[in-house]
Formats: sequence, C-alpha cells, structure tokens
Amino acid sequence: QRLVSKPIFSFWLNRKANESNGGELVFGGMDPNHYKGKHTYVPITHKGYWQFDMGEFFIDGKTTGFCSSGCAAIADSGTSLIVGPLGVIAEINQAIGASGSMNQECKAIVSQYGDL
Repeated sequence: QRLVSKPIFSFWLNRKANESNGGELVFGGMDPNHYKGKHTYVPITHKGYWQFDMGEFFIDGKTTGFCSSGCAAIADSGTSLIVGPLGVIAEINQAIGASGSMNQECKAIVSQYGDL
C-alpha cells in the first residue's frame, strides 16, 4: 500500500509509570527523542513472529555466554515478558531494575494450593 515513507516501525515504552504518556509507536521511522546512538537493522527470519537472528548477548558490556553461537530472538511489542534461560533472564531483570514479577505471581497462585 506504500502508506508510510520507509518500511520500518519503532516503539518506545515509557519507564516512568506515573506519567500519562505510556509510549509511542511510529510507522515509517523513529523518534530521535527516545534513543541515543545508532540502530542496527536486521532482517526478519519468520514474519509471523517478528523473529530475527542474533549473536552474543551483553549486559553492561559483559558477555553472558548466551547465544554466542547465534540464536533466534523475537521482538514483540505487545508484551513486556522476557523469556529465555533463567540465569540470563535474572541478569537482564537485575540490569534493568525489574523484579521478575511474573515469577512472583506464579509462586503466589501455586502457594494457594499448598506444597506441590
């Protein structure tokens, strides 16, 4: 349909939960007010899931060892869920200040039924 200037999109999620603007979705470009540095474009390898190939995964400039031989990743703007090996996800959560709330919610529900 060629209704956007470029065949790209971007999204920004506001980390400040108390602000009225929760985020932004831009079709055909990106808003330079919401990032620093350069973007790296990668081709989609599975269109149904926005899947792409990625290489090594770094946290604070240090290698995690996860995905050092390459692996698939999925960018899903419809969820804040991060899924992967437990140790790596714990490192990511710690680095971004997340509490791992899904894990806590699951534990709370399971605990209602006693020790399983």
